[in-house]
Amino acid sequence: MIWLLVVLGSALVLGTYYVLFQRPRLRSTRPPVDVPGVRSALTFERASLEMGDEGDAIPDAVLLDAISEALERVGAEAGTWRWDKDECVELEGIIGVDPFFITLGGVGGPRFLLHVYARTLGGPRYVAPPRSESMRTVLSAIDSAVRRLPGIAAIRWQRREDSYNGARTYFDAPFDDA
Repeated sequence: MIWLLVVLGSALVLGTYYVLFQRPRLRSTRPPVDVPGVRSALTFERASLEMGDEGDAIPDAVLLDAISEALERVGAEAGTWRWDKDECVELEGIIGVDPFFITLGGVGGPRFLLHVYARTLGGPRYVAPPRSESMRTVLSAIDSAVRRLPGIAAIRWQRREDSYNGARTYFDAPFDDA
């Protein structure tokens, strides 16, 4: 009887370990794909005051504040920017009932790359944003905030999969009908 309890307890511990630590590694590593008509990857050039170890621009307070303030003006609740590894920053927020996640970092010289993701409860960390009014509002607020900053050049939106694959397909707006 005791051996049965030991076996069941061990199975429970091993099952919990698998669910918490091993299963996420088995998820697909393919980048999320944008829904038709939406582009959630923004590249732009801006002279930066700071450069990283590899010569990439580092986002400064003026850029980060402009994006945060634009999101708050349209009704989003944005958290605080967090530094991630590789001199990138991340911002989590919510607009209405739709949580979102933004990453921003330098990708060579004065060029920056910003990705907008949707957040799902208990799901993968990086999910393409849906074609919803709230995500349209988030993408439009980011677009207008970046365009208003002084010294901005070459603002281009891409579909996420094109950004990940290095394709040179660019658009002027985050949506087809913008």
